[in-house]
Amino acid sequence: MITLAGNLGWKNFNIRSEAAAIFNKEIYIINDANAAALGEYWCGDHGDKATLALYTLGTGIGGGLILNGNLWTGTTGYAGEFGHGGHFQDKYPCTCGLRHCIEPVSSATGLTKLLNEQANQNPESSLGKLKAKLGHHLKLLNIKELFDQKDPLTITTITEGLIPLANHIAIMLYILNPQAIILAGGVTNLGGNLAEIINELVKERVGDFVLPTFKIEISKLQAKAGMYGTAYYAFKNSGLL
Repeated sequence: MITLAGNLGWKNFNIRSEAAAIFNKEIYIINDANAAALGEYWCGDHGDKATLALYTLGTGIGGGLILNGNLWTGTTGYAGEFGHGGHFQDKYPCTCGLRHCIEPVSSATGLTKLLNEQANQNPESSLGKLKAKLGHHLKLLNIKELFDQKDPLTITTITEGLIPLANHIAIMLYILNPQAIILAGGVTNLGGNLAEIINELVKERVGDFVLPTFKIEISKLQAKAGMYGTAYYAFKNSGLL
């Protein structure tokens, strides 16, 4: 049972029975972020007893936790909903109904909104000129060249948008002591500068003794992580692994 999927408009939706009726097969349900975390664990080089936290940065923000080699979904299944809860920002309300989640600012949706606001407010900037040239709402793909060139306004805007995420990661490091924080999803298509910015922001938010204990990296599997993880989950639950 899916209790709530705000971006899809699903509430108390029994997706398992719906899928079983369509496919007439045994159905195993796992969300995309948990699947991606399993994929990274199964096909990555983190070891059999790995402890990992994976953040998916796309339309929203999700997450998956691997604790000592096992997927952790919590008491009722919503562990890993990193995008929601707490008081991380005051700029935009969240689709989940709360007002201070990291998702509305640090997701692809949030970063795009911030970039377009800056382009509108600074029409003579590189961002503003790019938006005028394209003649439409800027997307992350549109600003990659400016990001790679380290255009000041672009870098500043992205950095400010990633601060809620960095605050969340810093807390995660103290709670779980994972060996790796893995970043996946559309935002990571911005490339190496993104990981560099997040690393620097997180380093400012943790003690020196924490710094040698973890690494922050962009998913090597990218879109394939979820496919591998879904396969692993089905194999494991059907007794094939």
